[in-house]
Amino acid sequence: MIALLIQFKHKCRIAISAISIFLFSLNSIVVAQDFKVPEDSPVKIEADTLSYDNESDVYSAKGNVIIHYGDGVLTSDTAEYDRKNKLATAQGNAFLKMTEDSLQGDKIVVNVEDKTGVAYNSKAFYARNHFYIKGDKIEKTGENSYYIENPLATTCDGDDPDWQLAGSKMKVTLEGYGWVNSARFLTKGFPVL
Repeated sequence: MIALLIQFKHKCRIAISAISIFLFSLNSIVVAQDFKVPEDSPVKIEADTLSYDNESDVYSAKGNVIIHYGDGVLTSDTAEYDRKNKLATAQGNAFLKMTEDSLQGDKIVVNVEDKTGVAYNSKAFYARNHFYIKGDKIEKTGENSYYIENPLATTCDGDDPDWQLAGSKMKVTLEGYGWVNSARFLTKGFPVL
């Protein structure tokens, strides 16, 4: 009888512990699911994990991050959104889609208000001019102007373009104007000029 009573108490402790763990984890799941960016925000954030620092006014997102703003969608492995400065910073498989244009890189920082920003170790496609560009740094400096470090630019599709324009620095506009420092013209990867 005493052995049965000890077994019963032991099983009750295990059951109570299991129920407590279940209820505690359920409570934290509910809190995580209830946490959202305010509805009136011009930026919507989706992620596996989302947290907010009230003091710095910064959202931090991890895992399958998707940030919607205006006509842009920014995806990455991790991201932060600084509400005060209107800056979204995405790292790890960072990809930005704005209407028909796209940008991908190791890191992308976008001002969601004026739509300027910078991408590192990146490549971009501008649909209006059917223009591809790669660079160590691609910076959108205005509505239609860009600055690129160590650029490779072409209008050819594919990973092995027939021709490319290369240089140390490049400034271009979507109207088709620009300048290049230390310009080189490449065909199939070999310099011609």
